[in-house]
Amino acid sequence: MEMAVIGAGFTGLTAAYELAKRGHRVEVFEKNNFTGGLAGGVRRVLDDYPKEWDWDLDGFYRHLFVSDTEIINLIKEVGLGKRLFFRPAKTSLIAREGIFPFDTAMAIITFPGLTWFGKLRAGLVIFWLRYLANWRHLEQFPAHRQARLYFGEEVYHKLWRPLLKKKFKSFYQEVNLAWLWARFRKRSRKLGYLEGSFQVLIDRLGREISQRGGKIRTNCSVSGIKAVPKGLKIECGLKREFVFDKVVATVAPSAFLRICPELPADYQKKLGNLRSLGASSLILVLRRPLMVDGTYWLNVNRQDIPFLSLVEQTNFQDKSKYGGCSIVYIGNYFDEDSSEQNKDADELVQEYLPFLKQINPEFKRTWILRSWLFSRHFAQPVFSLGYSKLIPPIKTPLKDLYYASMCQVYPWDRGMNYAVEMGKRVAELMLESCS
Repeated sequence: MEMAVIGAGFTGLTAAYELAKRGHRVEVFEKNNFTGGLAGGVRRVLDDYPKEWDWDLDGFYRHLFVSDTEIINLIKEVGLGKRLFFRPAKTSLIAREGIFPFDTAMAIITFPGLTWFGKLRAGLVIFWLRYLANWRHLEQFPAHRQARLYFGEEVYHKLWRPLLKKKFKSFYQEVNLAWLWARFRKRSRKLGYLEGSFQVLIDRLGREISQRGGKIRTNCSVSGIKAVPKGLKIECGLKREFVFDKVVATVAPSAFLRICPELPADYQKKLGNLRSLGASSLILVLRRPLMVDGTYWLNVNRQDIPFLSLVEQTNFQDKSKYGGCSIVYIGNYFDEDSSEQNKDADELVQEYLPFLKQINPEFKRTWILRSWLFSRHFAQPVFSLGYSKLIPPIKTPLKDLYYASMCQVYPWDRGMNYAVEMGKRVAELMLESCS
């Protein structure tokens, strides 16, 4: 059968790969001139990317957990298993008292920002959440209220309230407890990475699709999906039209609404009610390491610091892969009314400089060799109360039209593993209807 996939992120590429593997003719439509979506590397989009660097660099910081079985199995299936490795990565927390390790039981016990009772209570609650198998009832409770109840005032105000406010902005009181549960459920101290960056997997999937007769059209923005007597018509720029037996869209909800006005009103309402945040990733290429204690991931729980996380890639990967430079990501989220979405890299560097000096008093602007900024408007769904009932079905009411995006991976948070899992799920649904 003739199949179309709109969007060449991990969900779209995985779906296309699975469909092509089963003998169907597949075409992928991608509006950008590169594939990978949020997980894409930056070598292809930056004119000043250093040619001497051995590895590509992810636009947004990326790693895998040991429990990310869907993407791990896919990596092995396409012949990249030898390039996947796991190693311990240090996680720390910056608080008023300073920067402290925060990734083991002993680190939490020795953290000076909490009383002994607070540490014990936090440990017990985390243990309970981590091993709680049934999450369904948790989505009926606000994460901010239950965290305050379970962890107590001290731990809530020190740890969870800053995290929720900095990540979800004005929506922080609406996020349900299942989201917090999922953060504990899947995490591992050892983190995984692919030699060369995750663009290696993206490129391999593209080749696998092509070798099976599929086609990936980049620079091809879809402007419309319409039902026609012989199937579904996809309209692209330059008045190009294609007709397929089945179509899956893996784009943001707002984009799906725009390109498919024929969707029934109740399905449109579900899509329209979904809310999300944008994300920014400021990449700094430095002469010297910023986190000299070896921290890879720094949780920023201080409200006076205007970003959510700081990730030093070269405290996880060998800096020789990046020409001997130190690579730092500064991550943040923004809502549609935020002025941050309009700032460029230089403006954010200027804004963040005083806080980088607080992280490392020796830091100077002259350490910065290059800075790049990447941002996406659809990057983090807001999982509100009872979210499982709000999710639009993967199979839409329109015959042979499917929808698959990160807003449907719930209760899991955004991530490559769940994008791959979603790609496999939608492919299976499409294949089931072929039999």
